[in-house]
Amino acid sequence: MLGWSITVRMAPSDTVAPGSGSAGAESILARWTCGVGGLDWLGPLLQSGAVRQTQHHGYPNTYRGRSADLLPLIEGGEAMRPRGIGVWVIGLDEGEEYAIPPGGIRSDLVVYADRISQCPADAWLTVEAWDQS
Repeated sequence: MLGWSITVRMAPSDTVAPGSGSAGAESILARWTCGVGGLDWLGPLLQSGAVRQTQHHGYPNTYRGRSADLLPLIEGGEAMRPRGIGVWVIGLDEGEEYAIPPGGIRSDLVVYADRISQCPADAWLTVEAWDQS
């Protein structure tokens, strides 16, 4: 497991079952690629019940919560803060080489501030996290 590709989007609608289907590209509020600790920001929200996991096993992992709970962490940058384990991690898999620096990784960051500013506080959002193994 090398990390996650994360997309935060408006949920298709409040009437659609959590974790089912996905809306078009215009529903994306932010996306980024990060290291193995890239879902840690969701931990407190999961513990408090503000967010719930609707699918797991990395294909993708999906979470559902209200924009009032999720967007402050995205706008403030906490969600995409690189998280490392303090040491270099170097791996060799057959046909692959990879290295993760101590400070963690983050790349491909896109935040749609205009869409976020128009998002109602009570809107449902979906966080999709694809395992980058």
